[in-house]
Amino acid sequence: MLKKLREPKNSPVSKRIVSSIVAAIFDPLGLISPVVVVAYKIFLQQLWLHKLDWDDQLPSELLNQWMDMYLCLSQVNEMAVERLVLAKGQPTEIQLHGFCDSSEKAYGARLYLRSVNQQGEVTTTLLCSKSGVAPVKKITLPRLELCGALLLALLSHK
Repeated sequence: MLKKLREPKNSPVSKRIVSSIVAAIFDPLGLISPVVVVAYKIFLQQLWLHKLDWDDQLPSELLNQWMDMYLCLSQVNEMAVERLVLAKGQPTEIQLHGFCDSSEKAYGARLYLRSVNQQGEVTTTLLCSKSGVAPVKKITLPRLELCGALLLALLSHK
């Protein structure tokens, strides 16, 4: 379940306010990790690179970018997630499928559960996901792909 996002106050938007708003997202299974990676991890990394203190007002270009993301974040409250992950009825076959990928900004891994019931109906459901942001110090794309693969291995082991 997602915690209701707080409305931004009339005070200037700062790194503290951005962090507070995005930290209100409760997503232990990582089902909305693409949103969290872009809105939180990558954007907050940009704030750190600008060397802003916690209570400094965001520069205008970052403020515009944040307001666009905030509108998208508010739509997270409208999401509903089906938690029945197995095929209806008695499953005869269950498979776990994992995928990972990376870009220059982030990497991630996802696990899907695929099940087949006695009638042959196939159900595939997102089980969980994890993501990470690429380090500030530039590393190669193959190294980031390995980070994604490691994340997938840890996720599937868990």
